[in-house]
Amino acid sequence: MKNSKKKRSLEPIESKYVVSVHILEVDSKSNRQSESMEYIFDKGELLEKRRSAIGKAQEIMDSFDTDKNFSSPAEAHAKGFKNFKAYSIDIYLVINDEGQEYDYHIYGDEEIVHESLEVEAKFFKNEFEITKFTKIQNNEDEEIEVIEESLYFFLV
Repeated sequence: MKNSKKKRSLEPIESKYVVSVHILEVDSKSNRQSESMEYIFDKGELLEKRRSAIGKAQEIMDSFDTDKNFSSPAEAHAKGFKNFKAYSIDIYLVINDEGQEYDYHIYGDEEIVHESLEVEAKFFKNEFEITKFTKIQNNEDEEIEVIEESLYFFLV
């Protein structure tokens, strides 16, 4: 774990965090209805945007987890994927660098979360942030450096 503070001589790269929520409802006849919502966090400092996105995702999860209308994947499977309502939440770091937009899926897809968190940490190191970093093992047992703050949220 270490602190990093670097100053760029160029203008900071535009960035934002996007929380994407998808709701899927299937009735007894397998008719599907879906709804999607996006929450964009593009105001303030980089770390502030990140905290706001995580807070919003946690708030939505807490709300859905206490709503008895939502089924877990196991419950949906037990119902034969009929008569259920489910949700998924994704968080993206979106970087606009010299007109090119890059998005990194930092929450919601377990297969790429480590890679995206590593890219996020590298981006933070290059910006004006003071951030604590830590090393973790990725899915291939390689050591990578990621942002320490809220790490529990991404890896549970």
